[in-house]
Amino acid sequence: MKFDVLNITPDMAKKMLDKNIVNRAMSDRRIGSYAELMKNGDWSLTHQGVAFYEDGTLADGQQRLSGIIRAGVPVEMLVVRGLKKAQSIHIDTHRPRSKMDGIKIGGLNGWITSKHIGLINLLSAPKRLSTEEILSFADDMEVHLMAATDCFVTNRRHLNPSVILAALMLAHFYGENIKKLRRFSEVLLSGVSESPDEKVIILAREAFMRNTNNGESDKIDKLLKTQKAIHAYCRGENVTRLYLPKEASYPYEDLF
Repeated sequence: MKFDVLNITPDMAKKMLDKNIVNRAMSDRRIGSYAELMKNGDWSLTHQGVAFYEDGTLADGQQRLSGIIRAGVPVEMLVVRGLKKAQSIHIDTHRPRSKMDGIKIGGLNGWITSKHIGLINLLSAPKRLSTEEILSFADDMEVHLMAATDCFVTNRRHLNPSVILAALMLAHFYGENIKKLRRFSEVLLSGVSESPDEKVIILAREAFMRNTNNGESDKIDKLLKTQKAIHAYCRGENVTRLYLPKEASYPYEDLF
């Protein structure tokens, strides 16, 4: 096999894709994600690039090449030629690394956890953030992310951690009292309140217990209700029923 590192232009990518005779179906979302990284200059040269079989047909890299075309910028990649057709059964069959794996192995961040990544992904949905974007957000919001995980230190069944941590992080970002947030978390975890103003926390807890589904829309509904409960508790409001609010108590769309 022959190995080269080439600066692949969009025109070169088109010509390489002309050799894409037999391959798996492409993912438009994956191509879009690659293109965004490439346009922003966040694509890194690794051992994963483009490969061709001995007969010149494309073996691997169709989505990377499509990303270059969509981005409209040249990208440096490893190009391998001379792969045997029989080796196709081993391409992309292994377990992929998670974003957390990449961060840990690369030593890119010493404190971020999978819980932090979960809440960031929840808040950024439907946009799919790259690892670089996740790290950038985490760096900017470190104080608030750490405050959230300091408040909610353990898990209980049906109390979705990404939802609760996201709500706590946003509340802290918007200036809510950390002691109030800690107490909110204690009551949410235990289900035991000690004063009438904590009733809203029990209502939030019951909302989680009633809806145990964790689809994306379910998570957003729970997030909005949890935000509403935190907001009401921090202001001592007397809430007897926790409705699904139309808007977030602590808006987050502009954070991404």
